[in-house]
Amino acid sequence: MQVKPEQLSQQLKSGLKPVYMVSGEEPLLQLEAVDEIRAAARAQGYDERQVLRVERGFDWQTLQEEGNALSLFATKRIIELKLPNGKPGTEGSKKLVQYLEAPPEDTVLIIEAGKIDKKTLGSAKWCKAIDKLGVITQVWPIKPQQTLTFMRQRANKLKLNIDYDALEILSSRLEGNPLAAKQELDKLAILHGNNTISVGMILDEVKDSARYDVFDLSKAMLSGQAKKTASIVGHLKAEGNLPITMIWPLSRDVRVLEGLIPLIGQQQRVDAYLKGKRIFAQQQADYVSAAKRLNTKSINDLTLMLKKIDDASKGVFGSEPAWLLIEQLAMHIAHPPK
Repeated sequence: MQVKPEQLSQQLKSGLKPVYMVSGEEPLLQLEAVDEIRAAARAQGYDERQVLRVERGFDWQTLQEEGNALSLFATKRIIELKLPNGKPGTEGSKKLVQYLEAPPEDTVLIIEAGKIDKKTLGSAKWCKAIDKLGVITQVWPIKPQQTLTFMRQRANKLKLNIDYDALEILSSRLEGNPLAAKQELDKLAILHGNNTISVGMILDEVKDSARYDVFDLSKAMLSGQAKKTASIVGHLKAEGNLPITMIWPLSRDVRVLEGLIPLIGQQQRVDAYLKGKRIFAQQQADYVSAAKRLNTKSINDLTLMLKKIDDASKGVFGSEPAWLLIEQLAMHIAHPPK
């Protein structure tokens, strides 16, 4: 059966299945889903754990041998199969189907796989075998618009008493980066415990930080502070930030500006649009300021720059240096060319 990540806990309470497969492209959520399955198994006495990593030259017979092996230390075992690319190949597919035709007793197989497309899930024999006998859970990257909901759920789980507006500011800084969101909320839980976390406390934390972040870059370029924008880009690069971490926030700013530009001069529509995009009140003036400096051609240019930054961050041959492109994009917003 296929189970959504948020339904996994309930399924585990109803009883362990012989096989679980967690696939997708979001490492944090995938890791946590696997941890949850492993914890449920251990709670039921599955104390021994064997890890198999599918790499070049992997012998698929090892899976069957591990399944048939007698445990020296425990009667219940977990076998974890790491399948990074989500493709077991012809031999692996046969061995998985063979294993699942007669799964060993008192053994839970957990498959941690990369992205598997819908067609493969529905037609591949090994996927159908897992679906019939066990549970398939797919986890996907958090979309920018889902970040606030993701962080609210996390905050509730941590019993964090944080104002909605304060959480909104944090989510705007951490869009599309669940690991950073988790780390930030964990830090707040340690620092503030059960105390209420207000907007002022979050803003003070940002202001007092000795290091720049992409939130500072966004504010500087949107408000038209060209000199400060260039300085922040330099600091971000010097501090060892990866160019790929800049893409989501910069893309979000460009998308917001693209929709805002045609509305300039229509205050009610501007207010409604920015509210709909969850732009915090203290940020709205910066977006309006940037929208007044830019036009449709600017957005087309910025979109092309984002594509170049994405290529450069992935090491596409012939790309310009990623940080040079980031600086060009930020400066284009802060001080558009005439």
